[in-house]
Amino acid sequence: MSNGRLGQILEEVKLLPPDQQIAIRNAIDEIIGERQLSEDEALQKKLMDKGLLNEIKPPVKRLASRPARRLIECKGRPLSETIIEEWM
Repeated sequence: MSNGRLGQILEEVKLLPPDQQIAIRNAIDEIIGERQLSEDEALQKKLMDKGLLNEIKPPVKRLASRPARRLIECKGRPLSETIIEEWM
């Protein structure tokens, strides 16, 4: 397979929803053999095998295109102090 074809396939996979991307990854893992799972993936797989999870979702990616959040100035006491005072 040429790099052009591989690049085209990868771009098409990026357009798929996360659940289909996971299905493709799992199919490839079966073809080439079980890959080494990270600690988090191994834990999620165990939980799924025991029926405690219905699906394993991909990690959330932070987009560079997302603008940075700005802090706002607040007057008066911090909200956390008000909550603690009302709680007690």
